[in-house]
This record gives sequence, C-alpha cells and structure tokens, in this order.
Amino acid sequence: LAQERVDLVFLDHMMPVMNGAAMLDELAADPALQCIPVVVVSVLSASGIAERFSGYTSIICKPFRVTQIVAVIEQLLGKHAGPVS
Repeated sequence: LAQERVDLVFLDHMMPVMNGAAMLDELAADPALQCIPVVVVSVLSASGIAERFSGYTSIICKPFRVTQIVAVIEQLLGKHAGPVS
C-alpha cells in the first residue's frame, strides 16, 4: 500500500502473515493510509468482527454475493467509481 495508491481495501480476518486486526492497526498508524476505507470480509458475524476489530468502514460476512461487493463499492466510492489511475 505504500507503493501503490488505492481507494479501498478489502481485508480478510484470517491472513497467512498478519491477521486482519493487526493490518487495520498498521493502516491506522500510517497518516498516508488511515483515510482509506477498509471493508472487513469474514465468516465471523458482525458482532464477532466488532469484538475483534476497530477502525473498519464496513463489513461483509461470508458467504457473500457479488452484488454485496458492488453495493459496498458504490456506497464507499460512488456509483460510477472507475479504476484507480
């Protein structure tokens, strides 16, 4: 993320090197990254995510439908969000 500008991050709770909560902490600690919206994607319930995470913008619970992904992108970036330039 330090090398590529992104508009939105989808973050899974279970990742191989760093878990999602630790990644959120890293994003929050970096002034250049803390304004990027973060969507937590997890098999945990919304209350389970709230117990383990802070600093996220939105939640998508697995299993999910593509329409949920599109809806959250439209909500956070706007209906006609284009590719990052």
